[in-house]
Amino acid sequence: MGHLAAGWKRVTPDAGKPVEVVAVVGTPGVGPATWATLEHKGLPKGVGPVAEFRLAPADPGGEAKTVRVHLTGRKTGGQFAGELTTPEGVKVGLDAAVVRLSFPGCPWGEVEPAEFTLDVIPRRP
Repeated sequence: MGHLAAGWKRVTPDAGKPVEVVAVVGTPGVGPATWATLEHKGLPKGVGPVAEFRLAPADPGGEAKTVRVHLTGRKTGGQFAGELTTPEGVKVGLDAAVVRLSFPGCPWGEVEPAEFTLDVIPRRP
């Protein structure tokens, strides 16, 4: 089938509320910034990519937190969705977290994981 990769619809986690996480699986297109998305039609329910968020600790001596979100929800255009709730005690601000998208056991073939840095919105009173 060719080279498959996980793509990402940019989201900014909010320390005060859950946010929707959306990803796609596809293959790079021919021209710059082009992408061919694979439809999720025919995939068994509950099958989808995984978004693993690594959130730095708010305190320098603290421990980083990892949150795994299984993107098993279905949206139009081949998009997979899930929900991230940012835990307490994590760093907020620019480049405060990293998300790694993967699709272990993808029935279409091996999917190359992708990583992106994220900003985290501070909790508001």
